[in-house]
Amino acid sequence: MKIKVIKNPWKDTLSVLFYEEVNESSYGKRWVVKPLKLELEEIKDGEIIDPTFEISRHESQDFLLSMAKIAEEMGVKTDKQLTEETRNKGVLDATKYHLEDMRNLVFNIDPNINPNDVTIIPETKVRKDREGVRNGQKD
Repeated sequence: MKIKVIKNPWKDTLSVLFYEEVNESSYGKRWVVKPLKLELEEIKDGEIIDPTFEISRHESQDFLLSMAKIAEEMGVKTDKQLTEETRNKGVLDATKYHLEDMRNLVFNIDPNINPNDVTIIPETKVRKDREGVRNGQKD
């Protein structure tokens, strides 16, 4: 069985067609599943109900792939895709704000600071001091 899903913008619907073809030439036999009429029916508590429609596991793959393809074309996103996009956006936002903070630290020097009060310590001295503290050594 084959499944075709088509967007129908004139009716604002999706058309789903289940069909079978034998000898797929123009002279082969074709079968289609009759249209389903989707009607709501009230059920009582505890009543056993049948599914609206059922297809085999083998046929369901084609159905789901067709639905996924049309969903992608329509811009529908799964919860997993939305979660990944949100996580990626969060990482990008954090990086953006980190870079802004770093720029502020480097380029926006507080005008109230007197340059004569600032002592610049060479990086090599800082490293040696840190290593000495880690190794239990003191000056």
